[in-house]
Amino acid sequence: MINHFKFCCCISMFALLSCSPAIPSYLEGEWHAINGNVVEVWEQVSADRMSGFSYKETRDNVLETLEIVREDGEISYKATVPTQNDGKTIPFKLVSKKGKQRVFENPQHDFPQRLIYELIAVDTLHVMVLGANEKGFEVYYEKRD
Repeated sequence: MINHFKFCCCISMFALLSCSPAIPSYLEGEWHAINGNVVEVWEQVSADRMSGFSYKETRDNVLETLEIVREDGEISYKATVPTQNDGKTIPFKLVSKKGKQRVFENPQHDFPQRLIYELIAVDTLHVMVLGANEKGFEVYYEKRD
């Protein structure tokens, strides 16, 4: 009876953990735009949080600060651009997770409304930044550590 109880508890715990979307820890590192001079840097801070920033040309020229965080069971991508939105952080909710692809959305934001991050190889990241009618731009990054 006790072994059956332990087995059921283990199965329940596994089910709960597998339903909870994972923080994309594979983003950790320094990602350089293949056709440009923008760099994204990500660090795994905890099991529930990654922090990052993007810069252009030098680390002194920070474009935005970034965060992917699990709060209250949901994962959000948060971007803060000092020169936009009065410096307020804009959250994007994780709406889809498939393999190494994460889709974040905020339909109330003017642009972007959707961010798609997909690891397409160990050292290659594809990012799509989309607004209304799926218009926007995409960037391919290569990992350099």
